[in-house]
Amino acid sequence: MVVITMSSYSVIKDGEMLSGRLLLGQLLGILGIITVTFGGIGAASVQGVALMALTGTAWGLYSVYGRKSASYFGYTYNSFLLFGIANVVLILVATPLTGTQQWTGIAIPSLAIALYMGMVSTALSYVVWNSVLKRVRASQGGLAQLLVPVLTAAMGVAFLAEKISAALVVGGALILAGIYVNGSRVVERRTLQTS
Repeated sequence: MVVITMSSYSVIKDGEMLSGRLLLGQLLGILGIITVTFGGIGAASVQGVALMALTGTAWGLYSVYGRKSASYFGYTYNSFLLFGIANVVLILVATPLTGTQQWTGIAIPSLAIALYMGMVSTALSYVVWNSVLKRVRASQGGLAQLLVPVLTAAMGVAFLAEKISAALVVGGALILAGIYVNGSRVVERRTLQTS
């Protein structure tokens, strides 16, 4: 959904032309992500797929609107502030409703590490992501985002001794092919413009 959301935005709002190469690159990337995501899973639940689609759409919208922001830091700060406040409200509302207080058993050092990882490292990666998006088309950014599951699986193989699956290899190759097909037209266009 990230690819579809960001590519749709790129065509509708940025006026990017819908070409065969763009469609082929997007299609290869989407087929690759489906292969990586569902290749090793038995039956996927409808709720799980719907939540993944909703998450992808939300991330795509966050990304395309971040491209228009005057400040990467301000956009990220405001996002984190709003979600931080929403989380505090959810904890305060959910605790009495559920009758449990599981979060009170968390040790302070563990909470500090979780907050650091969630606030500092994630915020920095969001700032970098938003700054990169200003330099590429939204459709390219959406397609590049598909590398995340492949890189995550590759790190699982490298650091957690997970097995390399055929789905990972085939899906990763499809995603890389999609990025190449979509990105190669930019190289061609730049070459033609400099000639």
